[in-house]
Amino acid sequence: MILHDLDVTCNLSWSNEARDDLIKEIKDSIAVNSSEIDYSRIFIKCFENDQFKVEFLNRSADLMNSVLRKENLEHVLDSLLTENSVAFERARQNYPDLGYYYEEQLDRIAAFFDKREEYFRQQLNFHLNDESGDYELFLEKNIADPTIEIRLNSLTIREKIWQGKYFNNIPIQLEALDNEYYKFVKWVGVDDSLNPKIEIKTDKFTDIMAIYEANSPVGDKKIIINEIMYNPHDYSDSGDWVELYNNSDNQIDISGWKFSDDKNTFVFPDDTKLDAKEYIILVSDLDDFQEVYSFDNILEIDFAFDNDGEELLLVDVEEEIIDIVKYSSESPWPDEADGEGPSLELKNPSFNNAVYF
Repeated sequence: MILHDLDVTCNLSWSNEARDDLIKEIKDSIAVNSSEIDYSRIFIKCFENDQFKVEFLNRSADLMNSVLRKENLEHVLDSLLTENSVAFERARQNYPDLGYYYEEQLDRIAAFFDKREEYFRQQLNFHLNDESGDYELFLEKNIADPTIEIRLNSLTIREKIWQGKYFNNIPIQLEALDNEYYKFVKWVGVDDSLNPKIEIKTDKFTDIMAIYEANSPVGDKKIIINEIMYNPHDYSDSGDWVELYNNSDNQIDISGWKFSDDKNTFVFPDDTKLDAKEYIILVSDLDDFQEVYSFDNILEIDFAFDNDGEELLLVDVEEEIIDIVKYSSESPWPDEADGEGPSLELKNPSFNNAVYF
């Protein structure tokens, strides 16, 4: 229905009015015995089934809260304009009147995107939900890791903070999913707080947080990324550096292993060995580092890290991932590490460094 709605209006073959009521038009086609009466009757008949009505309303809300958000539609339109700018300019040179027509149609589409959701929600409420209205849903996770997923009806939510609108008194389904690194603990903001699967039926603003905790410490890691300095303070500028730690009880040969960020790769030289419980520091600038710190086991990697955050990766000679950290300058990562002096340091070498910095 929503895709049909967009096709009818956005292609400009009809009125392109954001207030067009397609459900009313289908009902009217039945009344006047239109040629489309058969599928119209089937469509309207489906709404006599309460479960179909609930799923239709929720699917409509899911789409309007995701791919059919105003900003997403505007982004698609802008992308099309960019991709076709050369072809359009060539056509306008051959057909001078095309420019005015083109701009006029773009304005009509943009105006439709601006208002359509508001009108469509009103129409769904009028025809299918007793004019009940809708409410704001505010969904949050206590850990900002995109690997943590929450299912909301047909959507998969990976953002730390997510907001959308749903129809009053139409039940929605939420499920907090466990993964390799995190397990669900409880919901905050609803009564059934310990069950990862919950149903919400309300007509009020709803604020819910999913609480997760890290799985048991990952003590099987041998070499770990233990400390990161990605943005040192100006008054003690050591350059960027990262500390690796041998968390095993044995010496490990890391010759030929690779350490990389999003743009650069460092290969460990031959005969690089790390004793049990020993550290090694990889520094962006050896002279800068030694001006600030006294440490012997150092290798210069000749590249710095992104101050906004990026992924740091350690792999062995077989290209198997040994450790990986995706840090950020944004919350919940500590603000103090972003140019104020402190580094990001793992609380315990046996902990999951996606959580415990």
